[in-house]
Amino acid sequence: MAKSSENHCHGQRCMVAGDLAPLVTEFARHLTVLGHSSLTVSGYDAAARHLAQWLTLSAYFAKTGQRFR
Repeated sequence: MAKSSENHCHGQRCMVAGDLAPLVTEFARHLTVLGHSSLTVSGYDAAARHLAQWLTLSAYFAKTGQRFR
């Protein structure tokens, strides 16, 4: 998983989409096919990864009953 994260982040620190990574990748590909600039695609990709990580963590904390600190 870390390897695909490095590909999207060009060696920089970024959010990890977890199980939702294939959907985020497909979303970014779709934006590219539509002709959006690489800057636009990278911005939406980062936002989608952030949302995916938040959803994954929210589901984890809801399932375990733990609180985020």
